[in-house]
Amino acid sequence: MSLKNKHMNTKYFSVGFILLMSMIIFSCGKNFLDEPPRTVTIEDLLSNPQDGAQRLTAAVYSKLYDWDVHTFSWIGISSITSDDADKGSIDGDAGTDKVLLDNWAFDANSISFNEAWSGNFDGIGRVAYGLQFMEDINLPQSEKDRYIGELKMLRAYFYWNLVRMYGGVPKIDRVLETKEDIALGSVRASAAEIYAFIEADCQEAIAKLPPVIPSEELGRVSKYTAYALLAKVYLYQKRWAESKSMCDAIINSNKFFLLADYDKI
Repeated sequence: MSLKNKHMNTKYFSVGFILLMSMIIFSCGKNFLDEPPRTVTIEDLLSNPQDGAQRLTAAVYSKLYDWDVHTFSWIGISSITSDDADKGSIDGDAGTDKVLLDNWAFDANSISFNEAWSGNFDGIGRVAYGLQFMEDINLPQSEKDRYIGELKMLRAYFYWNLVRMYGGVPKIDRVLETKEDIALGSVRASAAEIYAFIEADCQEAIAKLPPVIPSEELGRVSKYTAYALLAKVYLYQKRWAESKSMCDAIINSNKFFLLADYDKI
């Protein structure tokens, strides 16, 4: 190595060392590792009513995006088991039990049903917390009623998924805190009890939710979302007249229309 290169290496090393030490000293002086906790507590939610109510409700809506509610497992259970879809690909790919679902060869160990169970009950648990703390949030009753209506509509939807897969399931209508409450998680209600629970939630949602959602709030459930779900719930129980009355309420509202192009659905 030439003398010139040695001097250049020494120079660069010295400059780099000075910069490194400056960063260490500067960083230590700023205590950059002393980050305050960034969690949100229940007290935070209750002390900021509007933000708190939105967060409690959004936590339930966000569950609809989760893998164990509306993605591959649910597609497997609801579409691949029917004539709507085939699994595709090859048997040994990452679809796990999807070829079993396609062939109606699944059993109690199938991962899709386990994921759908935990995902929908997670949503129901979030609703329970939302309803419990919503009562303590200082909001006008009309605003609070809307949030309660949304939460109950979403709980009805999670239970609608579960009752179609399993029939009777545990009925969780509150936060499970005591030993007696937690024991409810092991008690299977009948399918008829779950249907009645879904209907009651939908009816309360119809009473509390607005008929129209403003354009800036599209995606939130409305009164007619609850009518539509209740129409399906009645339909699956062969309660034809009641199902028709729910559909008539939607049609006669003149707030909705059929898409001209099927492929836009």
